[in-house]
Amino acid sequence: MQPRADLAPAVIVPDSLTALGLVRSLAPRGVACTVAAWNALGPARYSRYARVVTCPPPSAGRAFLDAVMTIGRTFATPPVLFVTDESSMLLVQRGRDELAQHFRIALPPVEQLARWVSKPRLYEASAAAGVATPQTWVLAGTRWPADVSYPIVVKPAQRVIWVGDYTLRSFRHDFGCKALLASDAAHAQAIVTRAHELGYEMMLQRPVPGEVTDLLTAGVFAGRDGSRALFTARKLAQVPRDFGDGSVLETGRYALDRWTHGMFECSREVGAFAMARWQEELETWKALGNCRSLDELMQCQCGFLQKAASDYMAEAGKLVQVMMDAASATLRTAPTPSAPAQQTWEVAPAAPPPASRRQAP
Repeated sequence: MQPRADLAPAVIVPDSLTALGLVRSLAPRGVACTVAAWNALGPARYSRYARVVTCPPPSAGRAFLDAVMTIGRTFATPPVLFVTDESSMLLVQRGRDELAQHFRIALPPVEQLARWVSKPRLYEASAAAGVATPQTWVLAGTRWPADVSYPIVVKPAQRVIWVGDYTLRSFRHDFGCKALLASDAAHAQAIVTRAHELGYEMMLQRPVPGEVTDLLTAGVFAGRDGSRALFTARKLAQVPRDFGDGSVLETGRYALDRWTHGMFECSREVGAFAMARWQEELETWKALGNCRSLDELMQCQCGFLQKAASDYMAEAGKLVQVMMDAASATLRTAPTPSAPAQQTWEVAPAAPPPASRRQAP
């Protein structure tokens, strides 16, 4: 399909399985795709839809950003910049003001991004929203929790960390995976000691046994223009085997049907809550009108604010449960793959990949 002149082109960095998925999704819809690659191993560069340009890896730091900006200058229309790994995302965020002169950047604000790349902060936000997470210990100094049983998952609080103005260190590069399963205390402490020497903050987490095909992704996109989109997917394979990124994903009509039903339930719940809050506000206004002193007025306002805060927290928990029920129903109704699933230990909740498609070279 020929690129459409009315659609902004896409620049995708770096080349990866995720980049291949983006190219396969965007190009057939008329989006011109340029993939930045630094070696011959990336799969997206071999897609018939992709235009390939050379770019240093994110480990090059400032040189990586300069090369990306050079790519952006070659376009008459500012392209949308897609990043496909955490190192590139952090570098793009640091050079965002410069890159914004040449690209449309599809990344959340800095303060939101900082929350999601830090696992402790992400788990805190999950707990506040009523989303269950495995038992986790954040390790401070040399203190070791006494109630840990083995095997135990050992992982960094943040997979990619800054070690200079434009220099990053990757846990996956240093250890060959994004988390490790320690068989005993000596094994876990050896991993943590090495990681601390390299500058990582470390965590222990209770493993969740299961098959790789038990891992379900539910993603929602919310555009600045009010557009909304959703997808669900299930892992069929991951690399590395124990704690990896999805290399083959399955999506299907059953997933869309079940998730859409869940979204309707979510909308219904929001509507009922809004009506209840409106009634509560009317009653409060009546009560305020009957107050005979400043103390009564303050007491009435405080009561209203306390109840509103409690109601909103409870409603957030309900909405999270509706979404989790929809995801669970999607997984239960999914067809079982004919090929035998490999056994693995995985940490839940798994981070959703940025694209909804079957990813295979």
